[in-house]
Amino acid sequence: YEWTDLTYQEKAAGNTAMYVFPLAVLLAFLALAAQYNSWSLPFAVLLIAPMALLSAIVGVWLSGGDNNIFTQI
Repeated sequence: YEWTDLTYQEKAAGNTAMYVFPLAVLLAFLALAAQYNSWSLPFAVLLIAPMALLSAIVGVWLSGGDNNIFTQI
């Protein structure tokens, strides 16, 4: 079998997200560090998003809900 359309393009691009995502996080951190004139405050700002997502997932799990499109929005 062979890859076609979007799957082919994804395979051809390789694992570029592995390089782009850390670079984007570093750029966001440096921009926040320049804005707040602090090296420690940007960590709190950047780490709040994963904590909020984890809290939402745990809340859905504890309430017995399922992971559907409405949960993800």
